[in-house]
Amino acid sequence: MRIRPILTIVIIGLLSPLAGRAVVYSLKPGLGPEAVDELLKPRHVLQEKVLINGAKGTLRAGITELSLKQVLAALSEVLANYKHRGNQGAVLIDVPGKSNLIRYCILSMGPKLKTLVFRLEIPKAGLKDAASRFWPRGLPAPQGGKIELVMKLSKSKGIYATFNAAADAGQVFHDYDFMLRNSGWRHIAGDRVRGGVYLNKQRKQILTFSTIAGETQSHGAIYVRPTGK
Repeated sequence: MRIRPILTIVIIGLLSPLAGRAVVYSLKPGLGPEAVDELLKPRHVLQEKVLINGAKGTLRAGITELSLKQVLAALSEVLANYKHRGNQGAVLIDVPGKSNLIRYCILSMGPKLKTLVFRLEIPKAGLKDAASRFWPRGLPAPQGGKIELVMKLSKSKGIYATFNAAADAGQVFHDYDFMLRNSGWRHIAGDRVRGGVYLNKQRKQILTFSTIAGETQSHGAIYVRPTGK
């Protein structure tokens, strides 16, 4: 199973809820991240050093042999505020420390596929700094929106970025799609409604952009990387 393409989906779960707009579970008192690792026993297939808003962190991805049903049953023993949902395809868990935050995103890829376990460790300082300072060079900054978080991956040289805006998701996509195409980016795939892939031959980069609707605002997620990666 190729992990890196799935990161485009997972980044919305790993990064965006750090801004406080999604339901995130916590562990029972006295338990740490080792409780999750011991239950799931993921086989690690990817590990990268990352910078989130300039703060050093670590991203790990693993595969567990447990089915999602088994994962949910196991997690019910360690989560303080867990409530089972029959259609749940992903679980987010926060484990705060004195100076850092560990976030798990446990993702089902379907009944016949493995369950993925992503673990992001980030110093709390990275949640306080102004994300706009780290916006990727060569990309237009979203107009009328607030840049939330920017994560740079050391090995792949890829960059993930998220922002929010008051307009509906379709309008947010339309506005930023227009900005991209007027900044040297060519749309090469996607429906251009809420998702698209873009190529910039001059910069030798490829970009994925998507939007999702929130309760009070919409959110954009971008992943840009060199074309050779």
